[in-house]
Amino acid sequence: MNLPRLLIFVSILLALFGSFPQYFSNTQVIASEIRRCAIPNFIEAKRQATAIFVGKIISETETDNGKTYKFKVEKYWKGKKSKIVFINVNENSRFQSWFEVGKKYLIFATIREDKELFVGRCSRSSDVESAANDIKSLGKAKKS
Repeated sequence: MNLPRLLIFVSILLALFGSFPQYFSNTQVIASEIRRCAIPNFIEAKRQATAIFVGKIISETETDNGKTYKFKVEKYWKGKKSKIVFINVNENSRFQSWFEVGKKYLIFATIREDKELFVGRCSRSSDVESAANDIKSLGKAKKS
């Protein structure tokens, strides 16, 4: 194989498998039309979160760039003790919030520059049924 063909071959391999190492990192990859990103593993999500809690959404408000959800907190592991927490979600044409009023979620929230809590599209947050392993790994919670 001559050098130009070898370079073309290597270029094609890099184009096809350039993101291959991501499968060996400590992330969970979710690929769907709605969410496509690397979800942090449990340890990283716990470390990055400003607040971790289980709560039920009691209301939803439209904002200029997304939605704000009002949660009634049942229990928490990280953050301030509070019975009510507001979580912001930015939305755009590629991402629409998947939260639903009346449902319970395990939330891994971070704080924005404006000092408000938010959940991004690549958050580890999920409904409580899907989060059973994370809730168990978090250990004993504090009551709000």
